[in-house]
Amino acid sequence: MITHTATALINPIAAHLANGHLGVQGSPSGLAPARSFLAGVRDLTPDDFHRTALLPTWNAVRVAVGDDDLEAAFARQAVTGYTQALDQAVGSLTTRYTATVGSTSLTVVVELWPARHDPALCCQRVRITASAAVTLDLTVGITANPEGERRPWRDLCWGHEDWPKAYGLGFHEQRMHYAWAPGHCVVTAVANHHGDDLLSLAGAAKANGPAFGLALAVRAPGVAWTDRSDEQGARRHGTIRLAAGQTVELEQFLGVSRDGHRATLTARAAAVASAARTRGWAALEADHGAAWAALWRGTITVEGDARLHAQAQTDLFHLYQNTPVDPRWPGQITGLASPGYYAGTFWDVDLWSAPAVMPFCNALAEGTARFRQRGLAEAMRRAYREGRPGAKYPWVACPLTADENDHPGAIAE
Repeated sequence: MITHTATALINPIAAHLANGHLGVQGSPSGLAPARSFLAGVRDLTPDDFHRTALLPTWNAVRVAVGDDDLEAAFARQAVTGYTQALDQAVGSLTTRYTATVGSTSLTVVVELWPARHDPALCCQRVRITASAAVTLDLTVGITANPEGERRPWRDLCWGHEDWPKAYGLGFHEQRMHYAWAPGHCVVTAVANHHGDDLLSLAGAAKANGPAFGLALAVRAPGVAWTDRSDEQGARRHGTIRLAAGQTVELEQFLGVSRDGHRATLTARAAAVASAARTRGWAALEADHGAAWAALWRGTITVEGDARLHAQAQTDLFHLYQNTPVDPRWPGQITGLASPGYYAGTFWDVDLWSAPAVMPFCNALAEGTARFRQRGLAEAMRRAYREGRPGAKYPWVACPLTADENDHPGAIAE
């Protein structure tokens, strides 16, 4: 199985992890705020796509010694022994390095993976070893993101008449970020359960979009926590005194919920997070690995061309990442694990994604088939209105309803 490894401070992997429902993007330090997405949580802004919305940040961990912290150490490149490995066998990202914070060297190992066996769970573990006696300040939490700049689909960085030419240039990063900005979420409630080391947050996508619940269960033996919360998030600040060579371990279990009544979403997310913490990292990691191993029973082997073999397995890995295990949901077109396409379900799913995974795991294509079946009546009505026989599906469809996922004027005709 392929493992991609980076050894530079600027992350060339552009690591994106997902389990078909929940996605998270990596960062060079492994501890900086990273983007997370949940399929079906969409921003319903008028005259635009219904875009998959950026969830509040949950995986950021501030590690400080006095007035200095790890992110500042990265900024001044006070980091050695850096590696970051994306392991496709189990869909996990591991980041290792030694950083000088204050006058102390800290060796850091960060592991991150969205659970393949539980689509409502994502896990992160941080281990920090001090080279000398030091007091560490730690901050964790769930915090709302500011609303970013977003341009309507019609307002692209190239003229409509140049669309074919621009399309041929490919979707490079700058063009992706210009046209395919994510949607925005607003926070509707915050809770900080100090005695349980549990932080929870309720929210909804902007403009009356679907609601969701997030909860973060924390396990960090030896850390003394205090609350720091406001209407934008639930945060916890902690301190711990480490002797030379001593290690502090911080485990974070994110539970999410998008199903059920709005009033119970946070409680359902908290139940997922708490149960994961109780079960423990080792048991969850074993379940997660077994789920990926079951997927990899179907794979591609290319003999005589190692590069093509690696590319084929990497492509299949990303298809698996974006294919939900719940048959109620269709496949995503890199919407959960990439820097672009923050929208709905494209026709690409039918033509490219679902057929590509069917030979290896037929059940993973069931969600897309059911999705199109739900939208068949409307597709036939759309074709009839245009004087066409058969059924005409939209270019982009809502993954919840299978209806058209754009408003009039959102797409240049």
